[in-house]
Amino acid sequence: MLKENYIENINENVKNHKGEYEFWFHPNMGCTTTESLPLEHGLRSFNDPDPIEIVEKIEKFYNFREVQYREELKSFSDKFLRAKYFLALLNWEAKTATYVHFRWNLPNNAFPFMGFKGRCSKSALRDFALTHRSETPFLDLHRHGIRKFLKNFQIYFAGLLGLNPSYHFGNDFDDDHFLLFLMDAKVISAFLPGNVCRT
Repeated sequence: MLKENYIENINENVKNHKGEYEFWFHPNMGCTTTESLPLEHGLRSFNDPDPIEIVEKIEKFYNFREVQYREELKSFSDKFLRAKYFLALLNWEAKTATYVHFRWNLPNNAFPFMGFKGRCSKSALRDFALTHRSETPFLDLHRHGIRKFLKNFQIYFAGLLGLNPSYHFGNDFDDDHFLLFLMDAKVISAFLPGNVCRT
């Protein structure tokens, strides 16, 4: 059983400045390494103020049940406390990360070599746009703001790689899927910071 202060500390660590839970989840990882993450790790970001909603989403996306902790989780009658405990367990098992770092693998004049990071896919893509703007000589690409730049970027890469993102990922093509799309095409690599492994 995890100590109460550890549970609270972990829950505070995975919140952003607005007090919302914001973190990455990778169900097949037991360690964080400096090696790039393969696609099969199922990296996905979550952003929600309610830990109960996040736990339900994790279970919906991954049909994820920690069988070894089921009895521990049953000891909590309050759903809110159980969700907070569950998130602390996921962190203890190194299945969550507050940041993911990305590296651009195809440097050229329009897209120079750069790294970017974020607490979730939305903040990672925002950081990508801002980093790109500071490094590229082609500032016209940013004339209409971050959202328009990212939309044009998605269309550009889909055409360049000859891939249809909607076909590749179905109707749920969101920021997470776009990053996975770029990882699958070997345009970017994802890294979890640190080198932590718990046994």
